[in-house]
Amino acid sequence: MRKETQRTICNLVNCCGIGIHSGDLINLTIKPAPADTGIVFIRTDCSKNNVIPLNLSNIIESQLCTSITNGYVQIMTVEHLLSAMWALGIDNAVVEVDGREIPIMDGSSQPFLFLMHCAGVVEQAFYKRYLKLTKEVRVECGGSYIVGVPCDSKALNITLSINFDHPLIGHQALTFSSDKSFESEISKARTFGFVKELDVLKSRGVALGAKLENAIALDETNVLNQEGLRYHDEFVRHKMLDSIGDFYCVGNLVANVTSYKPSHALNYQFLQKVMQKSEYIF
Repeated sequence: MRKETQRTICNLVNCCGIGIHSGDLINLTIKPAPADTGIVFIRTDCSKNNVIPLNLSNIIESQLCTSITNGYVQIMTVEHLLSAMWALGIDNAVVEVDGREIPIMDGSSQPFLFLMHCAGVVEQAFYKRYLKLTKEVRVECGGSYIVGVPCDSKALNITLSINFDHPLIGHQALTFSSDKSFESEISKARTFGFVKELDVLKSRGVALGAKLENAIALDETNVLNQEGLRYHDEFVRHKMLDSIGDFYCVGNLVANVTSYKPSHALNYQFLQKVMQKSEYIF
């Protein structure tokens, strides 16, 4: 198999947006980084112990989003940005935020893809590393499960299913491979939530920035967003987007994955087992 080179962006880019859980207004800057740097997050509102390299040991297990910490500071909701980086093959970058969360933007990965397209992508003089699953891995929790098996090519292939007791969702399934177009098929899918759960979530200090501008809102029977859905099965496509971003926490995963009703917490548990039964290749 042909060896591919690492990538970073050509120029820094920045934006400003609301954190969907914190409700804070946050400035985000993405900067180029040398080869073999990896993805590094920095809290610019903190003067000490503010650097968080992206790796599995720095992930916080959570149901609602993927968060990272170095033991001193935390950054929430990294998965939408990471899925865009996976799609563009960005191996090295520095991500700066002046708050505790990545801005939610419109609830999808499309704004981050746009930013990095504007920045441009450049090849680097080091080979890209892949994390190749070598044995079957399975995790289960409460009727949900994720199974990973080895893949013969340098690809990430995911078959994902969801099942919600709602007339507009129900059972939805989708298969996506890394040779397909993330930008057209996945990137525009937005996060979603149920109006009946919002007060409870806010009482727990999350979803404080949730709005119709950054999420699909569902009542008992309808989508409340005036523009409707972007895909007929936008819900499962967003779960695919989330999973791709979560899996990128360990780099370029090579595996065939089957996932049923996944959560961020279950994705994290899956990755823990993946690290025990995989090897790095070029």
